[in-house]
Amino acid sequence: MNIKGIKRHTHTKYIELNRSRCQACWKCVETCPNGVLGKLVIFTHRHAHVEHMEACKGCKKCVLCCPNEAIRYTYLPPTHRQANLPAAG
Repeated sequence: MNIKGIKRHTHTKYIELNRSRCQACWKCVETCPNGVLGKLVIFTHRHAHVEHMEACKGCKKCVLCCPNEAIRYTYLPPTHRQANLPAAG
């Protein structure tokens, strides 16, 4: 949550949205086949945001279409997560 109790909808299991890089072109919103991303417009404050995080399937279409690199693919499969853990000892 942020200061005013509004949730910051910036990530799913697969992607992370950097709102400061978003230029509100809405390409990601239009490209997403599952309706994960939406538009946030409050007066002159505009950017994409995650509306339905559970609907994200990790297809990367939003990542690939963003001209400002505001969306990163962040998913690591469980086998990779385990391999990146520090050795116990």
